[in-house]
Amino acid sequence: MSECAQPDCCKMAKSSCSGCGREHYCSSDCQKLDWKIHKSMCPILKKLTKKLQPFHEAEPVINEILLSKKGNDIRVLEHLLSYAELQLEKVITGNGYRERESSQCIKYWHPDIAIFHIINSRIAGIYTANDSISELIRDNKRYPFLIKSLCLLNPWLPHLDSDTRHRADSISNDQIIYLWHELYFTERRIAEVTINRDQFDVAEIHCQRCLTYSKRAIIKLEDKRDIVKGEDKTLATLAALRTIIDLRQRQGDYSGAVKFSEEAYNLVVEAYDPVHRKVQEAAGMLINLLIDKGDLYDAFRFAEQTYSNLKDHKHGIDQESEDVACGAYNLADVILQQKGDLIKCERLAREALRIRDQLHDHNDGNIGRSCGLLARVLKSQNNFGDETKELFERCLSIFNRLEGDRGNTAAGNNSLGHFHRELAGTQSTVEKQRKQLLLAKSYFEEACRIQLKIGSPNHPNNVLCISDLSLVLSDLSKF
Repeated sequence: MSECAQPDCCKMAKSSCSGCGREHYCSSDCQKLDWKIHKSMCPILKKLTKKLQPFHEAEPVINEILLSKKGNDIRVLEHLLSYAELQLEKVITGNGYRERESSQCIKYWHPDIAIFHIINSRIAGIYTANDSISELIRDNKRYPFLIKSLCLLNPWLPHLDSDTRHRADSISNDQIIYLWHELYFTERRIAEVTINRDQFDVAEIHCQRCLTYSKRAIIKLEDKRDIVKGEDKTLATLAALRTIIDLRQRQGDYSGAVKFSEEAYNLVVEAYDPVHRKVQEAAGMLINLLIDKGDLYDAFRFAEQTYSNLKDHKHGIDQESEDVACGAYNLADVILQQKGDLIKCERLAREALRIRDQLHDHNDGNIGRSCGLLARVLKSQNNFGDETKELFERCLSIFNRLEGDRGNTAAGNNSLGHFHRELAGTQSTVEKQRKQLLLAKSYFEEACRIQLKIGSPNHPNNVLCISDLSLVLSDLSKF
């Protein structure tokens, strides 16, 4: 018997639902608590018999549920996967199809791709989109289903080779397009999980496959029909490059990250107008990586040229647009890192925040980032006044509401920790210094809590948070 189906219970089940026989509960109390959710799925689960059925009866049941509203319910899908494994896996293997002793046949495509892969991929997608659980739990939940999907897709790779596509038993062009699409996305999602787990060698393999598939799909099918049309071609390769860039960053290989970021930038420049939003996003990514690499000269040159293009009236860019705000933000960020002209830096940071305040909802992430940047600029000018403090607090408040316990919220707490620690150094009395250090300690502790929740203990951001907390604890020990 499995665990109790009531989501908040971890006890072992003792009985099953008398209606469907598939959901198990530890007690009648848990069954009653779960009835509001189970009621709508019970008639559907009842169709999933535990007896072996003919293929022509089992397949329509599976497809009906996949196409229904409940086809996106995680509990229904897990039961559906169990049912499909019973009906379609325990078979005598034939040549190019599955068969039973009764000579009933079903082509491999139907169970492998149209059923098992779809169910596994859909379950993984639901876990991926679930922001109510931590990144660590989410990755642990979706990873097994992604691996199952990849194991189902990989045997079809020979069918994508140009030498086999002319054979009579080869799959159709639409099926080839679908396989490229699914291989690309599955490899990319597995790469994301393994990067989060710091399994860099494994992540490297999946990143490279993802990038290869994004490019080969376009090359292989360019004579007939592309895997994606127009803009989507560029976006697929761009997303693959972003994944590799993330890997290089996590490895501390900023030179490698810059190399792939330059490739991403050149990709979008060829596909779009120089002032297109995607070009600005790629430029911002490259600028940030150049800063991380310590190449502030190239970062400044690139940011200044990008901002000049946006301000050039011949391009017809709305000067109150997000594109201009992004350009101003990036240039201000570089100047701050350079410890350059802070007056110009403040003007650009205020321009970015003013435009974004006019364009976006007050909880928008871009406003949060602009608040944080302007606060850092003011702090670098030794301005520890109310405006600086309120900007840091506004930044944290936005990301706390927008994302909850995620990376930007941790960064917001960390920034406020630094603000109060540095403010302590300006205080005239021991009691005032201690008060600011205690505030700094509380923000650093919260930053550490979030970082430990969303990532591994040896993640660079977590290491920095712990280091910052240690410093403020050392300061407090002196009082």
